Amino acid sequence: MPPTKPEYVTIQVPRDRVTEFVDGIAAEWPTNQNPHHRPGRAARTHLTVFIFPAVKDQLRMLGIERGRTIQAQVVEALNDYFAKHGKPETAE
Repeated sequence: MPPTKPEYVTIQVPRDRVTEFVDGIAAEWPTNQNPHHRPGRAARTHLTVFIFPAVKDQLRMLGIERGRTIQAQVVEALNDYFAKHGKPETAE
């Protein structure tokens, strides 16, 4: 018998609430009670890129030498890229 596809359920949650899945059950937490809530990330979105380990190592070393996080270095690089193409520097 072929495996069955999992069923997915869409749950609408107000933006000021965070949804966590505990044992497959959606649980709503007020953002001020959620231990994983990060206020600084509230207006941001996540972006994933795949890079070679040597690139990551070089970013880490530059960060150590200059006292900057990888986040700050990537934001600087994005703003430089936007400027190069005549776009406003919007990364923060």
